[in-house]
Amino acid sequence: MRECPNCGYKDPPYWRNVRFRIFTSCCSLEDFAIINPVLALKISKEIDIIEKPYIYHLVKKANIVQRIHIDDSMDGKSWREPEQEKHYKFKAQGQQTLMMLSSQLKKDKTP
Repeated sequence: MRECPNCGYKDPPYWRNVRFRIFTSCCSLEDFAIINPVLALKISKEIDIIEKPYIYHLVKKANIVQRIHIDDSMDGKSWREPEQEKHYKFKAQGQQTLMMLSSQLKKDKTP
């Protein structure tokens, strides 16, 4: 449960932390309809919604609503975390390095 240090507002207990993500929280679509019925109808049609101070994203396969604070998102427009982009960049660099090393090994093995 998250609490605002300035005003003392506490999130409803429906929101849970997302595993392996620092800034993202989630709840089921049914629980989200209890918290905010109007936004639940909108998100079922549009998938991504910016409703200050959060960006909401619907994971349709699991019927889960994820949210991230606008200040914590990658660019203030998408629901992705900045760390994910860094991870993908390093993953791509690692794959390129592995491909380069494997091609060098193949060249060394050919007589």
